[in-house]
Parts: sequence; C-alpha cells; structure tokens
Amino acid sequence: MNINYQLNANELDINFINSLKQLFKDKEIVIHISDITDNDYLSKIPGMARSIQEGIEEDISEGSSLEDIEWK
Repeated sequence: MNINYQLNANELDINFINSLKQLFKDKEIVIHISDITDNDYLSKIPGMARSIQEGIEEDISEGSSLEDIEWK
C-alpha cells in the first residue's frame, strides 16, 4: 500500500503518528519526507522526477486524506 500525505510540518502531532501506527499495525514501513518547494533537487534523485510528475497529475480525490486514517 502506498499513501501520500501533503501537509504543513506544523500539523504533525502525536495523533498523526498514532493514526499511522494503527493503519500500518505490525508492518514495516518507509517514511519519505520531501520539502515540496525543492523540486529541482528532488528531480535529480532516480525515479523521483516521475514520482513528482505523477503526484502533480494525480487527481487529489483519489488520494487518502487525514480523515481516512482517523487523524483528528
């Protein structure tokens, strides 16, 4: 399962972490954090340019929201 969240760092709190723990209970996960204003740097990472472009083109309604993981 792949889920992307876009939020301001100031919105991170223990509730978000607990929601992730509940959603991915007992699974190994990878947490990748990107500053979305740094696309030039990110586009040089192999595969990242494609990932950035897919994210730009993706219909936001297809992604998960914070409410999907019951983050309040």
